[in-house]
Amino acid sequence: MNSHGEAYKLVMAVFNDAVRRVGIENYHFHGLRHTFASRHVMAGVDFRTIQALMEHKTIDMTLRYADLAP
Repeated sequence: MNSHGEAYKLVMAVFNDAVRRVGIENYHFHGLRHTFASRHVMAGVDFRTIQALMEHKTIDMTLRYADLAP
């Protein structure tokens, strides 16, 4: 496995340990991406900027978070 894969596994292990320690149930690492996108939408950041920040290939993927837009 390359160093990127090993680094990812380490981040996942630390994240999962932290979630377990604080007693949060049924929360996954991917939820952080949703939180990131949701907070930016609620702050009024345009979808093209969010798309670029999240490295989505299509705007359709980014628009999945549009339900939080005012």
